[in-house]
Amino acid sequence: MGFLHDDKSATGLMNRVFNLISLNVIWIVCCIPIITIGAATTAMYDVLLRLCFGEDVSVVHTFFKKFVFYLKKATVLFLIAAAVAIFLAFDFWCSLFCADGVRLVVQVVLLCIGFFAAAVGCFLFPTLAYFNENIRTTIKHAFVLSMKNGVFTVFIMLISFLPFLLILLIPGFYFNTSLIWITIGFALLAQVNAMYFARIFDQNRLDKLQHQRNDDDCAR
Repeated sequence: MGFLHDDKSATGLMNRVFNLISLNVIWIVCCIPIITIGAATTAMYDVLLRLCFGEDVSVVHTFFKKFVFYLKKATVLFLIAAAVAIFLAFDFWCSLFCADGVRLVVQVVLLCIGFFAAAVGCFLFPTLAYFNENIRTTIKHAFVLSMKNGVFTVFIMLISFLPFLLILLIPGFYFNTSLIWITIGFALLAQVNAMYFARIFDQNRLDKLQHQRNDDDCAR
């Protein structure tokens, strides 16, 4: 059952919630080794995008199948993203020791680079999950898509970094809401993002799916 389907029945709602809980738990478990975060995130987006496009999939089976399938490429992408983040963070730390006039210029430049790098980072694993391209093409494709869809990109970035922002702004937030994050929180945020990624990746496919569902509803 697709997540965009307007199914208001109790069974449909429970299926959606159960799918998100299942995804959230197995995603957390698969992220424990840290280095597998990229593969786990790619597998989760693969499942969520399939659901958005109306495919009938076994959530757990598909997740683990795609986790293994994307393990190599997603891990390389994760290591590249982590290296870029560490490099920028180190440069920002070094800028603190610069002279006052130079410090501001360097920090503004680093923040701008960091913003664009974060935008591309948000698109990396969903792009790999949907298009399944090689590493270089995936990075290039993620860059182009993130730059072309400015409004969606900013929204996706806000959703992606929401937990970290809330932790910084509200002391004790994560501790007080830990049960939500452990059960469904991360998958729920990814589901919101997946709905926008589906529009970015293949709007025509979504339109055809919606027309088909409208015809099915009229035929009932």
